[in-house]
Amino acid sequence: MKQEICSIYLDCKLTASLDFQQEKKRAQDAIEQGLKLCFELDFGISPLFFKSSEILSFQLALKHFEETFFLEFKDDVEMVFLYKGDLNFAKGKKEENSEAFLHWLQLKSLDFSFCSNEALFSFFCRDQIMEVLRAITLDFSDMPFSLLLDASQIEDPFLLAFLAEKKHFSPFQVLLIGKAAEEEKAPLAISLPSFEEVLKKRDKSFENLFDFFTEKKIAYRTISESCLLTEWHLVDFLFASSSLTTQNGKRMLQGFLAAGGTLVTLGAPFELDGEIPFPEFIIQYIK
Repeated sequence: MKQEICSIYLDCKLTASLDFQQEKKRAQDAIEQGLKLCFELDFGISPLFFKSSEILSFQLALKHFEETFFLEFKDDVEMVFLYKGDLNFAKGKKEENSEAFLHWLQLKSLDFSFCSNEALFSFFCRDQIMEVLRAITLDFSDMPFSLLLDASQIEDPFLLAFLAEKKHFSPFQVLLIGKAAEEEKAPLAISLPSFEEVLKKRDKSFENLFDFFTEKKIAYRTISESCLLTEWHLVDFLFASSSLTTQNGKRMLQGFLAAGGTLVTLGAPFELDGEIPFPEFIIQYIK
């Protein structure tokens, strides 16, 4: 039988006092009652404005958490949440023309001609927040760090798929709620290539595929190309684009076919035994 969990919020923002006496008493009482502990550390991080001095302050706050709670209650700590909120980290922020954002676009060789600046800003905010969280937790690898991401408010399936790619949240455990979580066991999956490559090659096949699945109300999941080997379990049909798949990705697709799966090709064929083009998939399997 799974133990109940006591969730404890800790204010770790730059302006916080870090006086956790009441929270520690609550943790002690919970353990006496046989409960597991789940901590939410609120750093109040902005994706746009942070300095090295702020990173150090956050690290000191995390060190204080370790000394106050984790070392004493380690065996009873289930999760340590670093972020709980909307998967769209840019929600409520209107700084699309900030210097940091424009610099990020330059590094990625992207510009506003590829897609909407709102969408690009969402990816920027995600990358910035993850960079800060990795820097904060660099010396605390033994803690069960987690992220709780709410995808329920993101209506654009193309934006949702690439925002929710698990590889961008490594090394943290990710818990998704909303549509992205509901379909994690769907038998149809899309092999996601690099988002930057999709934009640079102006390949619309993925957007069209997402729109098709949405219109037909077909459940599907998305798998980053780099994670195919570990995540194609229970996938019957895997959709992939030959123009956007790397050579290593093609080798993994061969493994998927050898394991009995069906590869559905978007665009030009891979020239692999067992693949079928997308139009044929529609004719055979969609009513």
